Amino acid sequence: MENKLFIGGKWVDGGPLMEVKNKYNDKVIGALPVARREDVDAAIDASQRARDVMADMPAYKRRGKTPPRSASQSSRGEHLSQSGLLLAPGFSGAQ
Repeated sequence: MENKLFIGGKWVDGGPLMEVKNKYNDKVIGALPVARREDVDAAIDASQRARDVMADMPAYKRRGKTPPRSASQSSRGEHLSQSGLLLAPGFSGAQ
């Protein structure tokens, strides 16, 4: 598995891999790269830039910029989970 994070529209190298375990049997079910402090800062900056662009855009144009949530999840969910990009809710392990 590659240690890549998707930040600001491009793939960047992530930090060390963190194992993800099934909370019911403690079995390792995957691994994902840990975002370093600079990765988190870059992601926040990218989201703020995108917010500014989208805020100035009329709603009818914004509508076409993002896929419907269900379509996005169904077509990319397996790929994203295998790529290790889904973070555990509440995880605060940025280094």
